Amino acid sequence: LVCSLQHEPDRQQTIKLLSHTSFREAKIVSGGSPHYQCQDIQARQVHQMAVTGMFVAAAIKELRTAVLPTMVALVRHYTMIAIAQQAGPFPAVGQRLSRLSGMDGLVLVDALASIMGHEEKELCKPGHLAMVLVLDTATTITGSRERACRLPLMDYLADKMCALCYERAWYAKLGGCIAIKFLFERMDLRWVLERQFNFLKALLFVMMDLTGEVSSGAVDMARSNLEKMLRHCAAPIDSTSVEENQVADLVSTQEKSIYDVTHELVRQVTSPNKYVRDQAIHCLKVLAELTDRTVTDVMAP
Repeated sequence: LVCSLQHEPDRQQTIKLLSHTSFREAKIVSGGSPHYQCQDIQARQVHQMAVTGMFVAAAIKELRTAVLPTMVALVRHYTMIAIAQQAGPFPAVGQRLSRLSGMDGLVLVDALASIMGHEEKELCKPGHLAMVLVLDTATTITGSRERACRLPLMDYLADKMCALCYERAWYAKLGGCIAIKFLFERMDLRWVLERQFNFLKALLFVMMDLTGEVSSGAVDMARSNLEKMLRHCAAPIDSTSVEENQVADLVSTQEKSIYDVTHELVRQVTSPNKYVRDQAIHCLKVLAELTDRTVTDVMAP
């Protein structure tokens, strides 16, 4: 991994690029545009395997102190590459996308998905640390968590982690639940509201697919996460912590998100799966409590 790094001869130029005002002020193009990925599929797979191996080594007690500094540096490195390709003065959109070469920063997210969905759940610890580092690095470069969450990198991360919930194995589903918990707790509220429906469907699928099977806590975690997410997203917006001109927009996003979530929960009330049915009813009661209405009012079209 270290040998594959392309060392920038001029450190000052790199710092100058990452300090550019466009990272903090210019519009970040998110959604719809294709992600840059290395065209050499075999090289990318080998690279992903090496990054995954690094995370595995970080989880081994005897190797941890030797591996952690390298892991932290490399996670930040990949994040900076992805950010430089997606924002700043030279975002990879249109013609620029075809001119890029070398490894893409998204290989880090693919390796993260591999270890979060691994049977050995100890691997989730370095995975969780890596997600903290990704968000922390992105926030430092873009100036705020709200701008960091607009990066296509974060959408890719959310998609990969939600996809784990639809895997067949219980341990992949459990990894998906752990990742979703991190996302709705640590990401910007607007970003979470816009993806709350996707998170809800992923968590409900975990419950539906694993009911009556060995789940080693995946079903309980999905249920716990669902209630925590609803309480986090449906609570009244604290206008003191949000800029005045953004309050109305945030409230509108929250209303739309809750409408979509409520619609799905009402649909699940008639689910053939008793566990999902009971959980949907419980969630509607939670929404009624948070919005100070009756369950009937919440369910009304």
